[in-house]
Amino acid sequence: MERLARAVEKPRIVPVIVRRAIEAWILADPTSLSHRLGVPVRVEEPERILDPAEELDRVMRRAGLRYVKGYNQAKALACVIDLESAAEKSESLRQFVNALKDC
Repeated sequence: MERLARAVEKPRIVPVIVRRAIEAWILADPTSLSHRLGVPVRVEEPERILDPAEELDRVMRRAGLRYVKGYNQAKALACVIDLESAAEKSESLRQFVNALKDC
């Protein structure tokens, strides 16, 4: 009970700023995305893309698909990426993954 009281008094909050959008994290692993879509994907700095959802839609259109920003499609694509590979290109994703590991 004492441990619970301490945890409530000092909750562990790790702020992570997602740059632009979760789509930038998806674009941060172009290799996995390319395998999933069957088209080449090249992204050097995903967190610098002004509209990552639009960029993801452009990539998907080359595969004959469309990206509509929303939970289900983002989740399906996020499940395909390799977090470690994506974290190499995305500082905010790296911070998020590290925060989860520290839980």
